[in-house]
Amino acid sequence: MRQQIITQVRTWLGTRFHHQGRLKKTNAHKGGVDCIGLITCIAAELDIQSRADGYIKNHDITNYTQVSYKFILRPNLDKHFIKKPVAQIGDILLFEFDKQDQHVAIKTDIGIIHSYALARKVIEHRLDDSWLGKVKAVYSFAGF
Repeated sequence: MRQQIITQVRTWLGTRFHHQGRLKKTNAHKGGVDCIGLITCIAAELDIQSRADGYIKNHDITNYTQVSYKFILRPNLDKHFIKKPVAQIGDILLFEFDKQDQHVAIKTDIGIIHSYALARKVIEHRLDDSWLGKVKAVYSFAGF
């Protein structure tokens, strides 16, 4: 089941970064997604339920600014996903930048996949010491 998450998230590689975006790239369009949008869209594609109730896609929030995002990210992850002590492939990693919870990615067998503003797209790369030091919490999708 965890491999389903990795297979699905890899279909988003190359989709451009777009704050509040929820659109996968196609041959005709570059799409656009941000980091939490990628998590939400993967959950929608796999029909994953929220830990709280209903499907995660039904709890999607898209009216956040980059500043307010820092304050709503962890509470929403806590509400809809299962917090755990150690990450496995297919889990969600919460990262801290500038002492604020600001970013999420999905752990893979290679490292992480995330929509990264500095790269301007969804990328996969190693989870090196620099990134590991920024991990502040780990979550799994309900049922995985």
